Amino acid sequence: MNVTQLTLPSDDPVALGEWYNDALNVDVLFSDGAAIVSAGSTEMILTDADKRTAPYHVAFRSQTPVTELYDWFTDRGEHISVEGESTIRFEFLSADAVYFEDPEGNILECLHYDRDTPKQDSLGPNTVHSVTEVGLPAHDTASLQSWLVDTVGLSTIGSPTETFAWVGDFDSRFVVVPAGRDWYPTDRPAGVSPLTTEVAVENTECEVYESTTHPYTINKTSHTQRS
Repeated sequence: MNVTQLTLPSDDPVALGEWYNDALNVDVLFSDGAAIVSAGSTEMILTDADKRTAPYHVAFRSQTPVTELYDWFTDRGEHISVEGESTIRFEFLSADAVYFEDPEGNILECLHYDRDTPKQDSLGPNTVHSVTEVGLPAHDTASLQSWLVDTVGLSTIGSPTETFAWVGDFDSRFVVVPAGRDWYPTDRPAGVSPLTTEVAVENTECEVYESTTHPYTINKTSHTQRS
């Protein structure tokens, strides 16, 4: 699965888009008050907020080693330490991660997977490969997981619980957590806010899915799986 488009409400899309342009060193287009961020192969659209309760959680995939990313982001944003450390290792994902937040308080993460060829001094237009993770807080995690699996047709990763579940695959996935739970590694509680995601899945039917219990829409398209 690949996240090809992500639409997030914003208090000030233009100002936030300008920040992403500087922080991620990527192209940003502005149209009718919206900002379209070219986050690698993912188009992230920032629109005027409507019933937004920040923060969102978004993770980016990068070929840049996290030590370089840490140095880069500490000059451009608010770095979030992990148990006193600047970065963290996730063995289950075979990846290293660094956390930071944008000016609207969204919890952002950059993941460098072992399988991605490192690019030293690559903090340029190719810094961000794609969006690899999108948070989906839920009033009822079991029902949202069921919707993602039984209706949307995605798969869980590992052993999902009522307090945490990955749904998707090791390229891209949704993170289902209870509303009110703090987003790791912060003390900022997750909130249920409108979110629209387009995902490309190998050999699937194109369909639009709207949750009846949460303000989430998933547009599913077909493609040939990429690593």
